[in-house]
Amino acid sequence: MPKLRLLSACALLGAVALLLPTPARADDAAAILAKHFAYVGWQIEGTPFRSLITSIKIVNKKGKVRYAGEIRRLGLAFRQDLRSAKYGVESSAGFTGNIAWQSDSNGFTTPMIGASGRLLIDRDIIFNEAYATLPASMRPSTTIGGVRYPVVRISPKHLPPFDLAFDPKTGALVQAVIDPDSHDTETLRIDAYSDGLPGKRLITRYHYAGSDSRYEIAELRPNVPVTPVQVEPPAQSAVWAFTNPKPFPVKITQYRILVDASINGVSGQFILDSGAAGIFLTRSFAKKAKLETIGHGEATGVSGSTRITVMRAKMLDIGGNVLGDVIVSSGRGAGLGADGLIGFPVLAGTVTTVDFANSTLQIQDPTTVTPHTIHGVHAIIDLADETPQVPMKIDGRIDVNAFLDTGDPYQVLIPRSMVLDDNLTMLVDNTLTGYFASHLVVGGVGGGYQIGDCGHVDSIALGRIIYQNPTTCETTSFIGYRALVGLDFLRHFKRIIFDYPQSRMIFVPKV
Repeated sequence: MPKLRLLSACALLGAVALLLPTPARADDAAAILAKHFAYVGWQIEGTPFRSLITSIKIVNKKGKVRYAGEIRRLGLAFRQDLRSAKYGVESSAGFTGNIAWQSDSNGFTTPMIGASGRLLIDRDIIFNEAYATLPASMRPSTTIGGVRYPVVRISPKHLPPFDLAFDPKTGALVQAVIDPDSHDTETLRIDAYSDGLPGKRLITRYHYAGSDSRYEIAELRPNVPVTPVQVEPPAQSAVWAFTNPKPFPVKITQYRILVDASINGVSGQFILDSGAAGIFLTRSFAKKAKLETIGHGEATGVSGSTRITVMRAKMLDIGGNVLGDVIVSSGRGAGLGADGLIGFPVLAGTVTTVDFANSTLQIQDPTTVTPHTIHGVHAIIDLADETPQVPMKIDGRIDVNAFLDTGDPYQVLIPRSMVLDDNLTMLVDNTLTGYFASHLVVGGVGGGYQIGDCGHVDSIALGRIIYQNPTTCETTSFIGYRALVGLDFLRHFKRIIFDYPQSRMIFVPKV
């Protein structure tokens, strides 16, 4: 994929100052911020921390380590590497000074374009004490643990605002609510500070409201040598050999896109599943392919979770194109109807075209094609969960972030809470004759299932593309303003191009 551009160290130190000039602000907000910066003893402008390396642990409430790793910072740029203590799987995320990014266990790096990227950058501003020159205003005070705290809103340009609650006695930051006026609100609770240098405090313990995980930062090493390369994304470990740029046949049914492929020379048939964050194989197929086991984990889907085995495949051949040394997983796969699912690791480093009109798939090297010249509807997608998400609108009034999932046969899935909270009309037939048609089984990885109330909403729209009267089912598998849109919507196009390296999908309509 194209290299993510990194600012120079000097430019990074002044990056936030360039967001907006220092505005006039209310005296009380200025006084509260002044007390806070006196408490921590520093700001990013003229920072005493030219660079910083720390360890990070993510523990549960009992103190058991779930993830451990390292964070390297150079001004506002940083890279965080985490390794699962239980499963051994590695991942990374960071900010170049311009672009938020993430990498999966195979080293496939994609930009974080949507809400997740904006939240990450806001978090970076907060942890780097980089908001002294940004517009600030007073907000109503908030109660945390029975104590009232004053709140100051910080409003960066081109980023969500965040509301900061401070201890009026000490000036310590107690809570940060990022993007408080949207459906993507994130509440960060500060549990402790530690000295990174004498009299220079850093946030070292924190958690997110409603989460059992606790974050611990230790082994603070300020001003050690850190080069720009050390805060760039990791090298890709799974590598493509693109030997067939032409379309090849696949089987497209009413419910599935089925692809023939081989793993370690063993042939099988797999579901192309844009809703899968990895490559998942049935246990029987993984046994035939004699894959190397490297750990164990858990896969979560719309119907719950299942235990999986993490494995390494020497070679995945799909349409004559070979992906080498790729991490996959295996599990029960009951009721899957195929040998597995192919998801993010195949789509991440390619430009992949599904041609519904001709029942073909095409996998291309992203450095050799120019998909931006293709006529169609170009949509920027958020790949924070390694599945494509786009803003959509239900019934012309409810904004949602929708997962576009080729592995979901036909339903639109929405949270049950949305039906109640937003007075969403969804006609469900509860008569004796209509009950089974209105209460469908929603299955997932591992053979788990839910029986959800199903009916129809008027429409769900992607910009000017309107999907009318779709079959829609409630689910408790996700909350908030989320939706999942499946193959029945996607197959209405002539072609769909997955251009993950540019965080883009292209929808080519039928003539």
